[in-house]
Amino acid sequence: MGLRQAIEKLNTAVDDLVTLEVITYTGQVKHIINTTGGKPTIDWDNLTTSSVGSATTQATIKLVAATQVKFDGDMKLFQTDEQDIPRLQELLDLHRKSVETSIAARKSVVDFFGDLLKDIVKKG
Repeated sequence: MGLRQAIEKLNTAVDDLVTLEVITYTGQVKHIINTTGGKPTIDWDNLTTSSVGSATTQATIKLVAATQVKFDGDMKLFQTDEQDIPRLQELLDLHRKSVETSIAARKSVVDFFGDLLKDIVKKG
């Protein structure tokens, strides 16, 4: 791997670390999306893309809520205004709890690396 590729990977990792996204969908997935080694798995990255031309899945999903949190605290929020979604309040509560859990997990990672850097500076 060259320096350019290493820098690109670092930029991607930093962007992933500084932006947290939680997206909650509801709906029906009628087929297993992917089988890896005979084990059924969901291809999360392609779940929301069109399956035209592919016989691997048929899905009807609705976006319930989406939250994006930037490292500096800026946030973008979306919540559906469709009231006919079954279990809507339960899904919104689940989304809120997922955001809280994700923020706590991200804080743990940042704290871990912060403590690691402090130890390196003390020893150096």
